[in-house]
Amino acid sequence: MALFITIIYWVGIMSLSIHQYKVLELTPANMLLTLLVLNFGFDWHKSLVWAQVAVFMFGYCIELLGTKTGIVFGEYRYLNNLGTKIFETPLLMGANWVITVFCSLSFVKYVPSKNIILKSLIATVIMVGLDLLIEPVSENLGFWAWNLGHAPLQNYVAWFLFGFLINYLILKFVNLSNNWLGMWLYLLQFLFFVTANISL
Repeated sequence: MALFITIIYWVGIMSLSIHQYKVLELTPANMLLTLLVLNFGFDWHKSLVWAQVAVFMFGYCIELLGTKTGIVFGEYRYLNNLGTKIFETPLLMGANWVITVFCSLSFVKYVPSKNIILKSLIATVIMVGLDLLIEPVSENLGFWAWNLGHAPLQNYVAWFLFGFLINYLILKFVNLSNNWLGMWLYLLQFLFFVTANISL
């Protein structure tokens, strides 16, 4: 699975590097595949299932609130490369939250500390770090567009606050197994969005 998803991301990275942007239409399939591979790395149990369902629902609902009101992340609208929308918000944004949260938490499972607050902070910085790469190219990728033309500081503050809360609750109440696939998927996404920032 690791080799397969690496090839998929490498095709995306190479396509962007030679300015072949048709590949971006496959974003929904890639996100679902990423979520599937991520979960191959976990030891499954009931609390993990409920945690992912909760993060999915929270992620979708907070994005829905964000697009309808502008009071969460700032004023933005979704474009067409994230698949089916309900109330103008792609369902896959819930999956995106699951991927981002659990990939980031995969790193801190290897941190030699029992301090949940410290681990939550590290995971949140990892999450926001990826968002810093996504936002400058989100419109060119066909994901979402900001009314200001760029992501406001409010967006990053909201990501940090919500991310920290989610990470803390999961680390406190869910027994996560070590998942090197989560770290690998994060690095693949990191490389993809670095390439996007260079190419777009």
